[in-house]
Amino acid sequence: MQVGSWNRRQIKADIGGPVAEGSEWGYRVTGLIRDSETMIEQIPDDRRSFSGALSWTPSEKTSLNIQATHQNNETIFVAGLPADGTIFSNPNGKIARDFFQGEPGVDYFDISRQTLSYQLEHQFNDTWSFRQNVLRYDTETEYKLLGAFRTAVNSERREFDRFAQWRIEKEDGISIDNQLQAKWGSGNVEHTALIGVDYSDGNFSQQASYGAAEPIDFFNPAYGLPVTFPEFTPSTVDGKQLGIYAQDQIKIAGSWVALLGGRWDESETINENTSDFTFRAGLVYLFDNGLAPYLSYSQSFQPNSGLGADGKPFDPTTGEQLEVGLKYEPSTYNATYTASVYEIVQQNVLTQNPNGIGPQVAQGEVESSGFEFEARAELNEHFGLITTYAYNHNEVTKDNVPTKIGDKQVSQPRKTAAIWLDYHVLGGFLPGLTISGGARYVNGLLNSGNTVEVPSYSVMDMALQYEGKENWKVQLNVNNLFDKEYVSACGYNCYYGDERNLMLSAAYTW
Repeated sequence: MQVGSWNRRQIKADIGGPVAEGSEWGYRVTGLIRDSETMIEQIPDDRRSFSGALSWTPSEKTSLNIQATHQNNETIFVAGLPADGTIFSNPNGKIARDFFQGEPGVDYFDISRQTLSYQLEHQFNDTWSFRQNVLRYDTETEYKLLGAFRTAVNSERREFDRFAQWRIEKEDGISIDNQLQAKWGSGNVEHTALIGVDYSDGNFSQQASYGAAEPIDFFNPAYGLPVTFPEFTPSTVDGKQLGIYAQDQIKIAGSWVALLGGRWDESETINENTSDFTFRAGLVYLFDNGLAPYLSYSQSFQPNSGLGADGKPFDPTTGEQLEVGLKYEPSTYNATYTASVYEIVQQNVLTQNPNGIGPQVAQGEVESSGFEFEARAELNEHFGLITTYAYNHNEVTKDNVPTKIGDKQVSQPRKTAAIWLDYHVLGGFLPGLTISGGARYVNGLLNSGNTVEVPSYSVMDMALQYEGKENWKVQLNVNNLFDKEYVSACGYNCYYGDERNLMLSAAYTW
């Protein structure tokens, strides 16, 4: 059970076990009901989710799990606020964090999703095993949203024009993944080899209407203004993708571990086929003292949605990643440390048509490089620590618009850092109590046009958790402890981070 800020109320349950004592059949039923508002009072965060699972284990070598789920979410799309009045000063003051730029009774965002899936596994002998995963899904999404343009429409900088959208989207499909695995050894060399074939077939349809709405005063809003929508414009996209892959994990003398893998993909969209072969490899050495240096290289293949000027699908975006790192697990206490550097290059990124008109073309390139560090340690029986740091430099290295070369990718921070400390009370008045606190830091976020940089921000969080002897656990989380007002990101528009909010949870297990 949960209660919290913004009138949050939630209850969930997870019940399962064997159908009967000693039975090879098992079941599991889970459910969640949540009614909640958000920092913006007019925007709900409601959810209904139910799932059921049935498992069959006729022997130690064979298992079958079947699941069905239904989930319904009700909220409102947050289109963001202009930088003028959030990041930049406005003569009328700052736009309130809880400002609602839509129209009550007009804006909504409803999602309904159903899935049916199964996972089958069978081990033929000590060497060979087979797995098959199948998923059937069906999703319906309908929403209306009103969003503000970046620039005020009057000299007083109070009113902003709004755009309106109404979309009804349906998506359904199926995916199948078949894997055959072999494990064997020869001398001091051990192999775990895998070959597989996966296939997906999806259908997407959309009805879209781009309407008109009256401007709104961001500092003294008057709701109930008219919103009009023209007739829907329908569109459909059907896509299929076939993948064939193989990999081998090789362990030599208990210290060297190598991974070699390759994958061939073919995708079909609107009767046009694209295909590519990608490769990945990794190598790690396991020292006796817990050190493990590693090196990895991988390629990627991602089809682009949409059509070019010739009416054919865009070429897929391809990528390459090289990473070098070091992991350390000391033997004297429970801890894991990881440090790595990486470089990623993406080709065939969508960019503007060189003719200046018509659809985009897949001719761009983006490079990213950076450093990451993470430490997780139980310092002693009382204290636990988690800390992370990441530095990322990314830029557009090829684009048909010369002024965009050197631009940074939207919403990719230059630096992030976090620290979280747990203190476990083992005796005294409340044994079983854990007191936790930490901070998050973000630096170097830019908007989509690289015209706005989000000011760096740090936010403090804390938590209290108590585990009683009667299978009860109670937890209090406080996010943004000191109620810092900050902008968390900017894309086309900007988004405030959440105000201070509390959540109280109670759980019982039997």
